Amino acid sequence: MQSGQLTSEVFGFWLHPKSQMGLSAAAPLWGAPGLLLTIALHLALSLSPAQAWAPVHRDYCVLGAGPAGLQMAYFLQRAGRDYMVFERAPGPGSFFMRYPRHRKLISINKRYTGKTNAEFNLRHDWNSLLSHDPRLLFRHYSDAYYPDASDMVRYLSDFAERLGLQVLYNTTIAHVTLNKDRGAWNGHYFILTDHRGQAYQCR
Repeated sequence: MQSGQLTSEVFGFWLHPKSQMGLSAAAPLWGAPGLLLTIALHLALSLSPAQAWAPVHRDYCVLGAGPAGLQMAYFLQRAGRDYMVFERAPGPGSFFMRYPRHRKLISINKRYTGKTNAEFNLRHDWNSLLSHDPRLLFRHYSDAYYPDASDMVRYLSDFAERLGLQVLYNTTIAHVTLNKDRGAWNGHYFILTDHRGQAYQCR
């Protein structure tokens, strides 16, 4: 074996005795710190920089899975658009997990209006999001005139899950830049970068 030559077997690596690491001949690098070196070599050889950092393309990117974000996601999905919602928390409606501090919503839950007209009743519904599913009306989640905030969290979770909305949880968007591109229909793209360094290109 020539000086400095690195040979390998399936799960072990050995360095030539004259290598700069100063390891003895046939010394397995499977123990620490050899295990770390083995993993690093595997990742370096198996993932090219283009693969590791290539941006994910989405036509529409929505930040936050609160009521507004989920409502936007619903209409984008119904229109057959390519979209993704980014939410830093492990579930939707994280604002209502903490606020309001007194845990009562100030948006009333008017379950009975004295009318049977669905459009009229919806105008007096201050908590429900719009959808084609009649089960996803907030009056099915609370009887209270001023509902508890935890009911809103439960409602938003069901809204996202039952409608199959595309939400990427546990993802914090740390940086947003504008990338001018004449090839884009409006002359630019938005580049969103999350806390892991993954980039997303959005219109």
